[in-house]
Amino acid sequence: MKTWLHVAVAGLLGLLAGPGAAAPAEPEIGLWSYQVSFPAGPRGELTLAHEGGRWRGTLGGAKAEAAASGGDIRLAFPAEGGAFRGTLKHGVLRGFWVRRAVTEDPLFPFGEALAYAGPLALHPAGPGRWRASVAPLEDTFTLYLKIFRDEGGALKAAFRNPEQNSHGAAMQFAATRNGDTLRFSARPDPAKPEAHLDARLLHGPDRIALFWDDLKRPIELTRTAPKDAARFFPRPPGAAPYAYRPPPATGDGWKVARAGDVGLDEAALARVVQRIADVDPAGGRPWMIHSLAIAYRGKLVLDEYFYGHGPGEPHDTRSASKTFSSVMLGALMMGGARVSPQTRVYQVMAPLGPFAHPDPRKARITLGHLLTHNAGLACDDNAEASPGNEDMIEADRAHPDWAKVTLDLPMRFEPGARYAYC
Repeated sequence: MKTWLHVAVAGLLGLLAGPGAAAPAEPEIGLWSYQVSFPAGPRGELTLAHEGGRWRGTLGGAKAEAAASGGDIRLAFPAEGGAFRGTLKHGVLRGFWVRRAVTEDPLFPFGEALAYAGPLALHPAGPGRWRASVAPLEDTFTLYLKIFRDEGGALKAAFRNPEQNSHGAAMQFAATRNGDTLRFSARPDPAKPEAHLDARLLHGPDRIALFWDDLKRPIELTRTAPKDAARFFPRPPGAAPYAYRPPPATGDGWKVARAGDVGLDEAALARVVQRIADVDPAGGRPWMIHSLAIAYRGKLVLDEYFYGHGPGEPHDTRSASKTFSSVMLGALMMGGARVSPQTRVYQVMAPLGPFAHPDPRKARITLGHLLTHNAGLACDDNAEASPGNEDMIEADRAHPDWAKVTLDLPMRFEPGARYAYC
């Protein structure tokens, strides 16, 4: 006769039996991901020829031609194929490849498909001829989703996108599951209604299907192992504790040194890096720090990267560019350019005129006003209806010259009277 113990053991063995094993109690828990890439124009070998006062270029079967204009070269390839810009001086050709700027492509949902430029390594290929390899910067969109139970046992979820910082309505959601139906809910602003996102758990293989608003399309996320999700984690899970190391000398213009040699505490720097590496990427207020560089007394003493990034990777600095705008203005001034924070913007930019919404206050806007976000233009990134809102300008594909678009904005305030993040 079987005892209750025999029955219990047999049942347990059945649960562990492999092919016939029961489904996990919480199949939604885990790490999920989705990735898509968008065309950035042709790539391959670019050939350039200078013959009889004209420049000719070929790339992947496409051809471009332009008349020589001094030492400047401008070759635009058809059908948004990209462009070559360069200079020829003393027989030496230097130049950049400008990738296509997406303007009317329904597959690309973002307005910031910019015409990024990158330097080319040009090699002589005979009299008046050069070759270079073109590899335009790709546009990718990666979405990670982590569903987990927090320390209190509540089911939570976090979306992370390393390219666009597209994470939905909140950095962390409450999650619920009813059968194969999932709902992610958040209310980051108590004055506004609760935001929610509905999804569906699919099987064979497991996927999570939902509509991602920033992509303007339905997507399916698949299960992902942590080792295959480098850009979700600050440092790979299980990585050894960080020990301070001086940056390598790469010949990029920075002099490097050990932190201790210039009087800095290397142990303290190691603690800073380790603290960034230990951040929970699915937390409610995570530090999404991609890189950390520290220079002291003219020496680079620390250069560390996180979330799968590295020193040779082009990076969209977005709002951090403001810092470099002021640095470049100072460099121009030190180089002798007749420009300063007091320079009137509309005087400098007069060649782009005439400008819409004429207003005498526009003539009083200075570069300093632009650098400190108080130009008085109708430009406020924290107001959805503002004509100069970043999202509205990026979505306006009919007017790609953002400098002209900005200078065409109507005035709202006297320059210097009111701050608005723009």
